[in-house]
Amino acid sequence: MQKYGEIKDLVNAVLESYDKYPVIQNIDCRSRINSESVNDLLEMIRKILFPGYFEIKNLRKDSIEYHVGELLENIEYNLTKQVMMALPHSSKYREADKETLMESAREITHRFLEKIPLEDAAYSVEPKVDGLSVALEYRDGVFVRGATRGDGRVGEDVTENLRTIRSIPMTLPEKLPHLIVRGEVYMARSVFEEINARREIEGKPLMANPRNAAAGSLRQLDPKIAAQRQLDIAVFNLQLAQGRSFTTHTETLDYLRSQHFKVIPYRLLRTHADVMAEIDRLNDTRMERPFDMDGAVVKLNDLADRETLGSTAKFPRWAIAYKYPPERKTSCILDIVVQVGRTGVLTPVAELKPVLLSGSTVARATLHNQDEIDRKDVRIGDTVLVEKAGEIIPAVLKVNLSKRPADARPYSILEATGGLCPACGNPIMKEEGKVAWRCTNFTCPAQAVSGITHFCSRSALDVESIGSSVAEALRSSGLAASALDLFSLKLEQLANLNLGTPEEPRRYGEKNAQKALDALQNARELPLERWLIAFGIPLVGEVVAKALADTHPDLEHVADSSYLRDIVRLDELMEQAAKTNPNTRENRKAVKEGALSAEAVQERHQELTDEIDRLTSPYLETGYLRKNTAKFSYGSEIGVAAAKSLQSFFTSAAGNHTMDVLRGLGINPQSQSYRANLLEIPAGALSGKTFVITGTLSQPRDYFEQLIAAHGGKATGAISKSTSYLLAGSGGGSKRDKALKLGVPVISEEDFNKLVGE
Repeated sequence: MQKYGEIKDLVNAVLESYDKYPVIQNIDCRSRINSESVNDLLEMIRKILFPGYFEIKNLRKDSIEYHVGELLENIEYNLTKQVMMALPHSSKYREADKETLMESAREITHRFLEKIPLEDAAYSVEPKVDGLSVALEYRDGVFVRGATRGDGRVGEDVTENLRTIRSIPMTLPEKLPHLIVRGEVYMARSVFEEINARREIEGKPLMANPRNAAAGSLRQLDPKIAAQRQLDIAVFNLQLAQGRSFTTHTETLDYLRSQHFKVIPYRLLRTHADVMAEIDRLNDTRMERPFDMDGAVVKLNDLADRETLGSTAKFPRWAIAYKYPPERKTSCILDIVVQVGRTGVLTPVAELKPVLLSGSTVARATLHNQDEIDRKDVRIGDTVLVEKAGEIIPAVLKVNLSKRPADARPYSILEATGGLCPACGNPIMKEEGKVAWRCTNFTCPAQAVSGITHFCSRSALDVESIGSSVAEALRSSGLAASALDLFSLKLEQLANLNLGTPEEPRRYGEKNAQKALDALQNARELPLERWLIAFGIPLVGEVVAKALADTHPDLEHVADSSYLRDIVRLDELMEQAAKTNPNTRENRKAVKEGALSAEAVQERHQELTDEIDRLTSPYLETGYLRKNTAKFSYGSEIGVAAAKSLQSFFTSAAGNHTMDVLRGLGINPQSQSYRANLLEIPAGALSGKTFVITGTLSQPRDYFEQLIAAHGGKATGAISKSTSYLLAGSGGGSKRDKALKLGVPVISEEDFNKLVGE
C-alpha cells in the first residue's frame, strides 16, 4: 500500500505541473499541429532537395522553374499556418492577437525557407548492390545469427550458410555486447560465369543471373553447396552497436571496416550537383565492379538529422535509392526462329548479331508472341534496340525504322511454320481471344524434356533425382519419350544412362537409379492433386488442382467430369443471357426502333435464366458454385478457362493415351480431400481454418495436408489475407515474406502439432 501511495503522490505532482505550466500540455483542446500536414511539408521539401525522384510525372528542364515555385508557395502557406497554430503554446505569444501571430509565423517560416537548399548537409553516395540483403548479429564480438530480413531475429535464418562466406568475420576485434549490421550478399560476375561454364559442360541448366544465383545459394539446405558458390558481401549499414556512439553514417562505416567487415565503397559529398555527378559516375563505371549494381543510394550522413526526419511505414526519409535504367545496345536481327515450350506454346525468338549487354554476350532475344511482333513491327534484317528486362531476359525494345532493309517483310508465325509445329509436324492453333499459337499434339517431342522435368518436380511427383539433364539424356537415348515412360524403366537401364558425352561418358549410377525408381513407386500413392499438377495441363496449378480434388473422388471422375462440362456450359448461357437482357441499351434501342419484339426478347431471356437456375441449383446447394450477389455471376475455384483446358486435355488423343497408360499401370490417383458437399465443414480442431504449407518439414507435404483435412481444415497453395496460418519448415522464403507482409501467422511444425493435439 505504501508503494501505491508513493505513485499516487507522484501522479498528483505531475498533474499540478500541468496546471502550473499550461503551455506544455494540450489537454481538452483541439490539436494545434496537424501531423498529416507536417508529413506533407517534409515530402515537399524532399522534392525540392531531390528534384525528379519523387514525382509521378517526369520533370523537364522547361518546367522545373514552375515546379519549384509551386512547391515553395505551398510550403510557405502550409508551414506558416502550422507555425501560427503552434505559437500560442509559447509564453511569449500566449496573449498575442491574430495579426501578431501571423507576422511572427511568416518571419519564422521565411528564416526556414532561406536555408533551402541545405548546402551544409553532407550525403553518402554508395553503389546499390544487386544481391540479397541480410542482417548479421554479434554477441560479445562473436557472430551468432544471420537472417535474410528484419533485424536478425525476424526472417529466414541462414546462419550456417553465411558462415561459409569468407568476408564475414566470425569474431570481431572489439567485443561489444551486441552488434547488428546489414549487408548485401552477392555473387561476383566472374564466379557466376565460371559456375555457368561448368554447369554447361555438365549438362545442367544455367543460372539466370548473379542475383538469383546468390539468393538460391544462400537458401541451400546444405552449407557445403553454399560454400562452393563463393559468395561475398558488402556491408552498408550499422543497425545496433551497444556500448558505442557515432555522429555520422560514414563514421559507422569506417568503424565497421576497422572490425574487418568488407564495407560498401562510398563518397561523402555536399552539393546537389556533386551528388548527381557521382550517381552518373557510378553508372558509367558499374561494369568495372565485381558485383552487379542496379542503382545508387544517397544517404544523409548526419545521424541526428536522420532521427529528425524519421521514416514512413516503408522507407526512411533520409535515404534515396536511384535505380539505373536497364543497359541498352543496338544489334541486328539475323533470323527469327520458333521454339516449342512445355505446354506447346510457340515462342518466336530473334537471333541477333552478338552484343555485350549487362556483362554477358547476348545473341538471342525473345519476341514473346505474334501480337508483340506486330505491335513493334519486327522484321528479319531490322536494326533493333535490345535490353535485358529486369537485367535477366534479353528483349527487343524497338526497331530503328530508318535502317530497315528495303526487302524486309512482315513476319508471321503461321506463314513461317506453314501452320505446323516445328518439332513434331502436327497442326498449330490459336484459341479465340488468345495471343499464343500452340502445338495441338500433347505428346510433342519438343515438350518431352521439360514435361518430364515438370512431372518429377517437387510440386508434382517429387522425383528429385530426375532433373532436366537426366530428362534430356532419357529422351535422347530413347528410354523415355514422355513422362509416363518413366514407370517402365528398369534399374539396369537407368543406372547405365550416360549423362556425359560418348567421348567422356558419365553413368547415372545404381544409387541414383534406385532412388529414382523408389520415388516413382511412391508416386503411385500420391494424392490426386499432385498428379493433376504433374500432367502440366495449362492453367492447372496448385489452387485448381486442389479444387478438383475437393470435388472429385479420383482421376477417372475428373477425366469425365460433368461438373467441368457444366462450368463451360454455364459460361455460354451467361453470355447468351447478357446479350438477351431486355434492359441493355442496345436491346432497348432495338425494341424502340422496331427491330426486336419486346415480348420475344423477354421470353428468350427468361428461358435462359431458367436454364441457368436449373443448372446451378444443385451446385449452389453443395457449395461447388458461389453466386455473386453484387452482379449476375457465379464463381468457383475452377475457372472457365481452366475447365476448358482440362476438357481439351482429357478429350485429346494425348489425354486418352495418358488415361490408357495409367489404367495399364493400375494407377488411378485418389482424392484425400473429396467432399460431396463443400458446405458441410467437418468438425475438428482446425474447422474453418485455411493453411498454406512451405519449406522442408519432417514429413512429406501430403502428410500434413491429410492431417489438416482430418481435423476440419483446408490446405491451399497460395497465400492471401484470408489464410489462417502458414505452416513453415526450413526454406520457403518467398511465402514467408508474403505471409509477414499480409499479417498471416507463421507457425512451426511444433506449433502445428499443438493445434491438432499431437
